Amino acid sequence: MVSVIASVAGVVLAAGYIALARRWPRREIVFYAVGLALVALLYPVWSVAAGAAERLGLEAGAAAAFGAAAWAGVRRPWLLAAGWLAHGAWDVASPPFVPGWYLLFCGVYDVVTAAYIGIAGRRLTRASGPGGGLDPSTRNLRIRLSESCQLSAISDQQSAVSSIQLGCSGPL
Repeated sequence: MVSVIASVAGVVLAAGYIALARRWPRREIVFYAVGLALVALLYPVWSVAAGAAERLGLEAGAAAAFGAAAWAGVRRPWLLAAGWLAHGAWDVASPPFVPGWYLLFCGVYDVVTAAYIGIAGRRLTRASGPGGGLDPSTRNLRIRLSESCQLSAISDQQSAVSSIQLGCSGPL
C-alpha cells in the first residue's frame, strides 16, 4: 500500500511541478534545471545526517554530475531530461539511509519530469527568450526575480561561467 501511495504521490506532485513551471514559459527550462540541481543536493546532506561519511564523496560527485546536467540542459533539453532520468535511477540504487517510500516517490517523480522534458524539449528552447532564460547568441542566462531585479550568469568563450551578477534597480 505504501508503494502505491508513494507512486501516485510522485505522479501527482510531478504534474503539479510541471504545471507550476509552465506558468512562466520563458523560464520553464530554467525551472526544471534548478529543480534537478536542488534534488541532487539531498543525498549528500542525508549521508552526513545519517552519519554515512564514507558515502559523502560518492554522493557529492553524483550531485555535481546532476548539477552539470542541469546547467547544460538549459541549452540542450535532452541533457536535462537525461539528468532527471538518471536521478530516478540513482534513487533506485541509493543507500539504505534513505527511506524506501521516498526512493519510490522520487524515482517516479523524476521519470515523469524527464518524460515531460523529453517530449516538450524543442518547445522549451524556443520559449526561452528576451524575458529570461538562455540567450544562445551570448551564452548568458537571465532570470528575472522581480520587476526591478535580475540574476545573470555570464559566460565567455573559454569557460562555462565567468561571473554571476545580481542587479536591482529598486527593492526586491
